[in-house]
Amino acid sequence: MSMTKSDFCLRLEDFPTNDFGLRKLRQLDPVIRARFIHDPSGMTDWNAALGNTLNLTWLRDPVDRAASQINMISRWTDEEASNEKLRTLRDAAKDGIAAYLNAGLDLGYQNIFNGITAYFQFSDPSARPLWLQSKSAGLNALESRALEIALSNFEKMDFIGIVESFDAHFQHMCAVMGVQPPQSLQAHNVNPAKSRCTDEDRELLLPYVQLDMQIYNRALEKTAELPWVPAPPKAEYLTPPRGYILSGEDYLSGDGWHVCERNGHKISRWTGPGDSSALSLMIDKSDGLFMRLHVADFMHPEQVNALYLMVDGVKTGVNITPINNNGFIVEAWATPDQLDHSTARLDIAIHYGFSQKSKNSGDDRILGLEISEFEVGPLPEYQPDSILNLSRWVY
Repeated sequence: MSMTKSDFCLRLEDFPTNDFGLRKLRQLDPVIRARFIHDPSGMTDWNAALGNTLNLTWLRDPVDRAASQINMISRWTDEEASNEKLRTLRDAAKDGIAAYLNAGLDLGYQNIFNGITAYFQFSDPSARPLWLQSKSAGLNALESRALEIALSNFEKMDFIGIVESFDAHFQHMCAVMGVQPPQSLQAHNVNPAKSRCTDEDRELLLPYVQLDMQIYNRALEKTAELPWVPAPPKAEYLTPPRGYILSGEDYLSGDGWHVCERNGHKISRWTGPGDSSALSLMIDKSDGLFMRLHVADFMHPEQVNALYLMVDGVKTGVNITPINNNGFIVEAWATPDQLDHSTARLDIAIHYGFSQKSKNSGDDRILGLEISEFEVGPLPEYQPDSILNLSRWVY
């Protein structure tokens, strides 16, 4: 799965797996850390290294997966097919799966087969030589050992999803995580995997994905045991934090936001184009909540006069304090009895009456308020520095 930094994907190239990198990761908010570590090669046991993480995997029918990859090879550009071997593979893929299998095996290009097994095997670095030595299809001694290691690591997964059953399994994933993932993880729901195989193609490919089929069939067995109604969130994995400080560059799970802007030291987002913007967070609500909103600019004074917050569906009181010609601080609060304690998800809607066209020439956006930062924490004597040891406000 490919994610951007704005989605809180913690790309491993940014956090090396030495002690320094692990220390940096441990300092992150536990919910963020548990949600968005992405390890495409499966080389690190993150739960052992960090704790409070979930190991999730989504699997696709290995035959369809291989057929899809052959189809991708058929679309290689001249730049991607940069030598004679790769051009031969591309041309063979254009002629169909049978032609590709003949050309691909002769040229030793087999890495599209049994990729699931490779993924789970590589989570044990000592097993890598087994895979590198194994070149032929079928179950010889080396591949049997590789499969044994891969299945062992596969069984350690906290959640397994099947792409072909995305809708049902996605709901279970959200229940296990206790939180909705960012939109980039939901892309498969819009474009579900489709089989590209005829019965003849499937018969041709099956001998080359025998290792993956054993893992995939085990996944089907495990997911068949899932109840149709999602189980309650596993609180032991995701303990909601006491507070947040969000800036314009952070992922905002809700509608009504324009993209992040940077202007010198200021990082912000404009709301719009409607009359309200939504924000959802996982947070501890037990003591009630106090919120601060740093508004850096607005389009019309009436937007300030109309400003109020809805928190878990309840309208809150607000105090507005100007800090310069265009900026102000909004303070709002919700007592414990005003909050929905059936879930750790906090739903906030910022209402400001209306949006209007930007005053800047060449900017055709419909804008509401420019928001630089948002703080939320427990109601009694909320001091964000004491909770998160972090403050990014610049007045």
